[in-house]
Amino acid sequence: MVTCTVDIDSVVHYDVQFFDEAAVVAIRNGTPSPAIPHQFPMGIAFLLTFCCAAAAFVLTGLKDYLQAQIGLSDRTLILQPESRSRQQRFDVEHVPGVYGVVEFSPNAPELEPIVTGPLCAWHACTPEPAQVDSEGKVIEWQHTSEEDGKPVTRSCLLKTAVTIGELDRLFYESAERTVLMASSHLGERLAKQALRQSDVV
Repeated sequence: MVTCTVDIDSVVHYDVQFFDEAAVVAIRNGTPSPAIPHQFPMGIAFLLTFCCAAAAFVLTGLKDYLQAQIGLSDRTLILQPESRSRQQRFDVEHVPGVYGVVEFSPNAPELEPIVTGPLCAWHACTPEPAQVDSEGKVIEWQHTSEEDGKPVTRSCLLKTAVTIGELDRLFYESAERTVLMASSHLGERLAKQALRQSDVV
């Protein structure tokens, strides 16, 4: 029931009355809810979106900063040829039974090669001195490994008599020679390919 009254100041007043509680419940049930459905998951999703966008800006800034520090432009990154590293095993000269592995990039000689070793040819482990003679040369070698949290020492079949200093020097000289030879061979192949292409043209 709606009652309309007019007071002295010509202001209309409306009084709305309902006959019973059932009518009030029906109106409430039929009124759309102002609440946002799935509000909490949506809030989490928006927060994660914002964090990802902020992280993207930070990473882009770091990338630009690092490129500026090393003098590398986006054009160089796009146009320069792909450079893959190469792993090559080499034998240590004058030390039979010892080898190493060098990883390098023939197309990027400014990158420092990564050398692994020296390694024993029988056990693929780093040889350690077990017995040294009066001249400082190692006449017996061994390997030390860890089993069940305890160090275990095993004898090695390597019988080369060299000092530790000589072994290190010969090892790195062999690694350097391997890198130089591989790079020179690559340069020769590239030159021959360029020559063949020029002949075809």
